[in-house]
Amino acid sequence: MQGIALPPVNPCNVSSLSRAAVEVELSLRHLPRNEAPVLRIQDVRERLDRASIDTMNLAGRHAFIDELQLVLNHVHNEISCIWFQVQHPTPRRYGEALATMNT
Repeated sequence: MQGIALPPVNPCNVSSLSRAAVEVELSLRHLPRNEAPVLRIQDVRERLDRASIDTMNLAGRHAFIDELQLVLNHVHNEISCIWFQVQHPTPRRYGEALATMNT
């Protein structure tokens, strides 16, 4: 039984992803509290640089894409937690805030 012939991987697609990760890293470096997201995006870049996608079989490509999606999800989570999470006041702090408003 013959294996399925996979189409060749366009190296431009992989290098485009790598260049995009570089641009994201450069942008993140301009923001405060950037250590965790920068480390995560560097992990993405390293994985892209190490990957030899054209030698992977179909299962290997799927596994690589799944792994990359998980790492990118970590980048998203770091960015979300650092810059977009609202810190709700604790009941004690809420009570203190109300007390200062009523005086």
